[in-house]
Amino acid sequence: MARFIPSSLISSISGSVSGFTFRHTKSGGIFYDRPQAKKIPGSGIQKHRQYVAQANKDWASLDTDTRLFWKEQSLSPPTGSSLERASRGSARLFYLGWRLRHLHCGSNVTFNTVPPGNAYSSWYIRLIMFVPGLGLQYYGYPSGYVGLYPRTAAWLSWPAKGTQTAGKTWRKIWPQSGQESKTSCVDFDQVVFDTFGYPPELTSMASGYYPWSRQPMLRGYAAWPNGSIGLMPDRMLDVAPAGYYFKIPPDSPVYAGYAP
Repeated sequence: MARFIPSSLISSISGSVSGFTFRHTKSGGIFYDRPQAKKIPGSGIQKHRQYVAQANKDWASLDTDTRLFWKEQSLSPPTGSSLERASRGSARLFYLGWRLRHLHCGSNVTFNTVPPGNAYSSWYIRLIMFVPGLGLQYYGYPSGYVGLYPRTAAWLSWPAKGTQTAGKTWRKIWPQSGQESKTSCVDFDQVVFDTFGYPPELTSMASGYYPWSRQPMLRGYAAWPNGSIGLMPDRMLDVAPAGYYFKIPPDSPVYAGYAP
């Protein structure tokens, strides 16, 4: 830490300048290196912030009639899904929530799309994680794979240390960068390990079934080409009686299917 004595060259200085922080004390002025951020945001957080900035930019580009549409949408009845975190009554916040959903799943819907009917609806989206190894598949209901496929996004809550209750911490697992137009993936182990680290249930580095203590939870939604979004309720993932099947070392993920 260094000290300085103000003179006629500097009448007043405070705050941070070029990596240094200045402040006054009873014995004079001092300056010191500005502390760096303790934690650098992960790639997922950085990407989310980019989406937020883009959504705000898109809102600023909307014309008056389109903003009126979103004002009316913000007064529509909620779906009841915990994923719908839009502020009712605020056209801007409601639009931002809708736009962020499309950006997160890689939807190619334009920023000024006006969805037919309500922007959000309750929808049965069958996202499967264990098949029996880790994979992720989308099915429509009740007829299975039907076009046009929606683009989907999913978050997983894996109980920390095998004891924490699922639902407290969520991390995005789908889609991975460059795979936004895909509808399913097998050999998903590496994606989960990259996101959460090795699950606590994995007690030895060998392929096989491992007993489980807490069920993970999945949340997700589908974004359709017309701009509407179907939300599914958060749900616990069923685990086979034999436990989790982990593949060690993991194979590379294999993506399939196509969503426009």
